[in-house]
Amino acid sequence: MLNEEIYGKIYKNVKYMGFSKVFKIIENDTVKPYLISYTPNKENYYELIKKCRKDGLKQVIINYEIMNELMFKTISSDGFI
Repeated sequence: MLNEEIYGKIYKNVKYMGFSKVFKIIENDTVKPYLISYTPNKENYYELIKKCRKDGLKQVIINYEIMNELMFKTISSDGFI
């Protein structure tokens, strides 16, 4: 089970998505998405990836078209997808 204390910045807790990375984890046969935000001038991107992978998270690769769709839906629905 993922430690919510460490990864408290999941979808419902994210207020600003300036820099973030989407991950997933499988718990009880269910895929759970996690949006982990980070501050580039304080955290190294590759260290973030390495730490998350060590903790059992897998990266979700999102291409340009999907990202545009997610952003549009988020903006047009007051932050909810």
